[in-house]
Amino acid sequence: MKFVVGPPWLRVTVKAGDAALARRLAHQLGHAGAEQGAEAEGPTLEVLPAADISGSGGVGFELKGNIFRGKDKGGEGWYDAAEGKGEFSLTPGGGLFFQTVLRQIFFWESYRKGGVVLHSVAFADGDDVIVSCGPSGSGKSTLAGVLRTRFTVYTDDMNVVDGDGRVWALPFRGTGVERVNAGGGLLRALAFHRPGREFKAEPLEPADAARELWPSVFIPEPAGAKLKGCTFERVAALVGRAAAFVVDVPLEENAAGLGFSKILKEVA
Repeated sequence: MKFVVGPPWLRVTVKAGDAALARRLAHQLGHAGAEQGAEAEGPTLEVLPAADISGSGGVGFELKGNIFRGKDKGGEGWYDAAEGKGEFSLTPGGGLFFQTVLRQIFFWESYRKGGVVLHSVAFADGDDVIVSCGPSGSGKSTLAGVLRTRFTVYTDDMNVVDGDGRVWALPFRGTGVERVNAGGGLLRALAFHRPGREFKAEPLEPADAARELWPSVFIPEPAGAKLKGCTFERVAALVGRAAAFVVDVPLEENAAGLGFSKILKEVA
């Protein structure tokens, strides 16, 4: 059985080694928007069943050149970014490990293709997108749940802004989103949200926006100086492209929806 998962610009094909593994993957990848039996150009991962994972080698992830390797008690394997292929073995309990593998591959490929990965909630009105960032516990998942009746919510977890300013959700939903929307809308505004009694938005200059944004930039590890340097450049380009605001948000549907709609009318 084959599954295809990922945003339109990066579709990963997952080939299950047997029927039992295919059933597990169907369940694990379903909320990520995986399509069964689909055809796609892009990386291909062969996934094989394993009774257990043992032998030499450390636990964790590493990147050497174009080769990404991962291992823990749920599975092990490799991915060659240059060749666009890889092979992983999974134990019956290896679903979480494989989701982590896929996420790491999406992170690395996003940067290879000129994007910036943001820990954020992204939501759209038609083709116009706001990406809102905040530290853990700031209410991204709650905000996603509040806004989904008025906006198309991409995800409240990891979103990529590509070199053209388009926003794409990375697979695997956050807690406030029932199903990941692939996205593809144009970034119009960056917001840095915090709870408030009434909606209030304060504009930011690009330099201030970059300082606010940087803690929410996700750079996969291990990342070298070259990747970190180019990420600084991409963040600078990002805050120069989109309006930015510090926003006090009441986590209540009508007030939050009306407030963000007003921002979009001002900047779109």
